[in-house]
Amino acid sequence: MCFNRFRTDTILVISVIPNFRYYRCCFKWRVTVCNNYVRIFFIAYLFMGINFVMMSYFQSISQIRMATWITASREIIFMMIFILILPQFLGVNGVWLSIPLAELIVMVTVLIYIRKNPDFSWLFRRNN
Repeated sequence: MCFNRFRTDTILVISVIPNFRYYRCCFKWRVTVCNNYVRIFFIAYLFMGINFVMMSYFQSISQIRMATWITASREIIFMMIFILILPQFLGVNGVWLSIPLAELIVMVTVLIYIRKNPDFSWLFRRNN
C-alpha cells in the first residue's frame, strides 16, 4: 500500500504484512505501557468535569473573566508549563501527568475563587 506524503515525488511505502513474531513479542509490552498511560490520563477526568461545569456556569452568570481564566489556564497556561517541566524529571510519565495536574490546579483555583468571592458566600454559610 503506498501513500503520497507532502509532495508527489516523495512516496511512503507501508508494508501490509507485519513480522508476526515481533508483533507477538511487543504486543504485551505495548498493552502494558498503554494501560499505564491511560490510567494516568484518566485521572484528569475527575477534574475535567468539574472544570467544564464551572466554566459553563461562570459564562451563564456573565462572569466572563473567570470562565476565560478556566479555559485558558487548563488548556494553555498550566498544561504547557507542566509539559515543559515534568518530562525532565519524570520522563514520558511527566507528559501524561501534565494534563491531570493542570486540571487539578485549575479546579483548586476555581474553588479558592468561589470561597473568597462574596457572591458565593451563601454556599459556605453555616446554619446554626
